[in-house]
Amino acid sequence: MVSNSRTRSRAAERELQRDEAVLAAHFLRTLTRLMVDTLDTLLLDPPGHFDIQGLHEQLSAILDTSMRRHAGLQDRWIRRKSRSRLDLTTLPASARPFRHHGKYLGSFASLREAATRLLDPPTSTHTPVPCPDAVGMCLDLHLQGHLWTITAGGQVHAFLTTPHPAPHNP
Repeated sequence: MVSNSRTRSRAAERELQRDEAVLAAHFLRTLTRLMVDTLDTLLLDPPGHFDIQGLHEQLSAILDTSMRRHAGLQDRWIRRKSRSRLDLTTLPASARPFRHHGKYLGSFASLREAATRLLDPPTSTHTPVPCPDAVGMCLDLHLQGHLWTITAGGQVHAFLTTPHPAPHNP
């Protein structure tokens, strides 16, 4: 029993670390986009048309969103206790401790591969059109709680999360 609780504890710690890494990556990508857009504005627009107050507001909104998502991530992580009724024979052993996160979508060598394969699935009816920012979309889906990923056993495992009711704000 002690080893089971230790295993769950280590798995939970890895979950939190992965979620935090995804959140940090999204935060930095958003800041980078703002920085590039701002530099383009400074270089390409006529002098005197730069809105420093608008830049401060955008930066503040990015920080607020990231902090809110981090708080939500902490809350979601604590509430993740329900177990999915998956057939364990279809799930790799390294992904089994995380089965409660939803429907298992597969294992991938990297988040980039997961994003590409999940967002650009090949079909027989048309030639797939590559998603211009599959990694960004994958990070967004993860942060919005629709997709859950974990690195375990040297692979990135992806789960389609089960819907949960939105919090009520009176």
